[in-house]
Amino acid sequence: MLSKQHRLPVGKLSSRARTLLKGRVVLVKTTPNTLGALRVGVLVSRKKIKSAVVRNAFKRVVLDDFASLVNKPKDAGVDLLIIPATPIIKLDSQVVSGLLQDLETAKALLSERKTIK
Repeated sequence: MLSKQHRLPVGKLSSRARTLLKGRVVLVKTTPNTLGALRVGVLVSRKKIKSAVVRNAFKRVVLDDFASLVNKPKDAGVDLLIIPATPIIKLDSQVVSGLLQDLETAKALLSERKTIK
């Protein structure tokens, strides 16, 4: 799980956030920050995921997946916002595998973007 300092307060995301990835399961938005650290936020509405148990499990999967990435200095200074792109009823194996694929794609795009600049 991500530490508190690496979690993004969702309400404080800049309105200038650009879409990094629109995958099968998630939409990833990114914006630079001045803190010098990667921060990850998950925005899950009741319209997309009805059950609170599934919403919390979705957040846990995303935050656990990014936990290994936060200490790498090459991704410093970026805010990521993860939003489910499709309504999810339950987190079965297909949804989780699609989610992890989308997150890996987002990580690859993020690392390419940091090496270009």
